[in-house]
Amino acid sequence: MIATGQRTGDYATTEEIESIAAATHFPLLAGSGVTAANVARVLALTQGAIVASSLKVDGVWWNPVEPRRVQALMEAARPALEAD
Repeated sequence: MIATGQRTGDYATTEEIESIAAATHFPLLAGSGVTAANVARVLALTQGAIVASSLKVDGVWWNPVEPRRVQALMEAARPALEAD
């Protein structure tokens, strides 16, 4: 299952993620809105995340990937990933 916000880059709320998780036994991914600022919280509620636009130059999905943004996301995610 994939929990998404209303459009590319919009975060599914904690309440939406918890509601979907309670209704299924399938693994749950966050499909939009995941950033370095919220990735730890998202990974605490899901089994993974699909990340794209927050990793792009200026956070715009059609721009190229910006390595600094990837590094920041992975540093923020590392504690949650190592806990598994």
